Amino acid sequence: MNVLVATVLVCLAGLFVPLSALANDTTIPCKSPPKEGASVAFHPGTQITYTQDRQNNTCTFSVNGAVATSPPANQVLDALNVFRGGGKLPPFDDVKTMASAIAALLAASAPVEKVPDELIGLIAKADKGLTRCLSEFFDKKVLPLVEFKEIRFNCKGLAPYKEAEEKAALLRQGEAAVAVPTLVISVQWQQGRFLSALYLPMTIVQMAPIR
Repeated sequence: MNVLVATVLVCLAGLFVPLSALANDTTIPCKSPPKEGASVAFHPGTQITYTQDRQNNTCTFSVNGAVATSPPANQVLDALNVFRGGGKLPPFDDVKTMASAIAALLAASAPVEKVPDELIGLIAKADKGLTRCLSEFFDKKVLPLVEFKEIRFNCKGLAPYKEAEEKAALLRQGEAAVAVPTLVISVQWQQGRFLSALYLPMTIVQMAPIR
């Protein structure tokens, strides 16, 4: 089979849709690279990261803090639990903590042995923009958009699709189609070799930490 569909399938519950929408899913494209792609399916409240490697022409996924190659698994799991607070919101004003946690989750799908200082530094440069993006999404329940083109950092909220036709249209355009509100944080790093994207469903803060 020479054509694979690059998707991530998710079924999530959230504040913007009725509970009956649990039957829906979220589809997240990961392409170019790889040219064709791959797919992974996961359950409600799951955190997903993917890293596109433009040197090796691959796209690698990390699910719920699992490391694909490295960095250390316990470090990534601790980062995941910053968001999985069992109802307690993360410390959005603590830029150091948030930058380190986000960098660890992003690095989980990259071929690195540790969380790169470069990646932490890029996210920390977003500073107040990152704080605002996280707070608006998880606390104020609005869909933010924060972009720093000079450091290739983007943080935005995605609204859920309402009908199957709308989902199909999004996918034809190569866009993510989410069933519930989802925050996407993306960064290009290592001189543009990697593009890593972190998908955080709003319901993640209601999930118990993973031990």
